[in-house]
Amino acid sequence: MNHPFPAQALGLARDDAAAGAAPAAAAAAREIRYPSWTDRVLFASVGAAAAARLSPMRYGAGSRVTGGDHRPVALACRLAAEPAAARAYAAAAACSPSSELRAAGFGARVVAVAGCGVDWRRPGGGGADDDAPAVAAATLTFPLPSEDPFRAARRIDAVAGLLDGGGGPRARALAVEREAARAAWGAPLAARADLVHGALARHALLALEASDGAPLGSAVLALPDAGAATVAAPLTLGGRAVGALAAVVTVSVSPSAPL
Repeated sequence: MNHPFPAQALGLARDDAAAGAAPAAAAAAREIRYPSWTDRVLFASVGAAAAARLSPMRYGAGSRVTGGDHRPVALACRLAAEPAAARAYAAAAACSPSSELRAAGFGARVVAVAGCGVDWRRPGGGGADDDAPAVAAATLTFPLPSEDPFRAARRIDAVAGLLDGGGGPRARALAVEREAARAAWGAPLAARADLVHGALARHALLALEASDGAPLGSAVLALPDAGAATVAAPLTLGGRAVGALAAVVTVSVSPSAPL
């Protein structure tokens, strides 16, 4: 774009188009990109079921932002909650007794991961097996913070227990992060959390690291409702895809301990 006043050029191009000029010719004559006023709003879909519950409400552009030949746009939409998830959040917000939480579907869940394998993505699609990073350890985190309404309360409880003593520094650190499990690469992993709901805690995070502790990538694993399933997920590092991970994921359910 060579025009010294992009906002003015955009206005002139719009006027030209309104007067009957072809939009592409109008944009070219004013030395701006075409189409220069048709940005898009992009969002990540969580699946067909969620898309059916998505209702657009408002769509507009920021007309006061005049630093370029494009306008920032915004989309507001309503996403209807799944009934089971809505009931679970309502029960959690009410701080119900543990008996009521169990009746609402909350319980202790254990996520186990075994048989992990990684298909590393190499630049240009080439490279030999020797080029693949050497994984030394893996850390499994469950549940994800965004899927756990009791995470803050459980961490407070863990810290309160540490203040009463018990264990060395390593044990204390693990107690605070009691929803995470770490093991050597190839060894089975299992992470347990109390007071989680199957309609909310649907994912776990598996992070890989090298022998020096450097991160090699992480994958978000979609959990089966119960039992075992082979799960495949992209492996990313810094927002960039570095490979594909496959693992056998097992979910077991048991009642929560009393509050």
